[in-house]
Amino acid sequence: MNQNLQAAGKGFVLLLLMCTGIKSATAQSQWLLPLEVENRASLRNVRLTNIGAFALPRKTRPTVSTHLHAGIDFARWARDKDTVRVFAASAGKVISVRTDGAFAQIIIEHHDRGKKLWTVYEHVAGIRVRPGEMVSSQTVIARLMSREELVHYGWQFNHLHFEILIAPPKPLVPTLRTPHRYFMTYALECETEAELLQRYINPPEFFKSRWQHYNLSKSSGSASEALSKTRK
Repeated sequence: MNQNLQAAGKGFVLLLLMCTGIKSATAQSQWLLPLEVENRASLRNVRLTNIGAFALPRKTRPTVSTHLHAGIDFARWARDKDTVRVFAASAGKVISVRTDGAFAQIIIEHHDRGKKLWTVYEHVAGIRVRPGEMVSSQTVIARLMSREELVHYGWQFNHLHFEILIAPPKPLVPTLRTPHRYFMTYALECETEAELLQRYINPPEFFKSRWQHYNLSKSSGSASEALSKTRK
């Protein structure tokens, strides 16, 4: 009798741990917007800058040729808020950090549905992570620039530039100025739509697809649970 109770108790604990692990893994793999907003699981809470849409043609400027915008630019949502936090969009590993000025950048490697992809966060300040660190969608990795920093670098950087790469970023040799910068992206190299789509995903479309899948999974789980209770 005691042995049966002990076995049942161990089974219950094992089941509880498995369920907790599943919930934890789901939370870690969930995709959320990288900017501090009221609801990070909705695009209704954010807007892009006037020239911040994905694949928008960018004109030639000194040292940069004509190209298509490889990411999106999230506009600052609170003009009167000097500190807007930047989060990792999902669970992953930081692989590169650039801290030199207006083009400060973080690159994170993720595993999504059996494939690797990479997220890029640029024009950030107050970086809190270093290469090799593991993060989740709840990890604050940086912030947008403050008023003082924007006055110094220029108000054209008053946004978060965000990319999702499906092609591996290009390796770099770290320098004394950028000792933690191990990779760079193709942001200024995509001159045609074909080149862009070989390397990048449209972030809004990606988020929508992941949220739809996540919500369907939750609905399916709730329906299965309800059906199981009905059968009992």
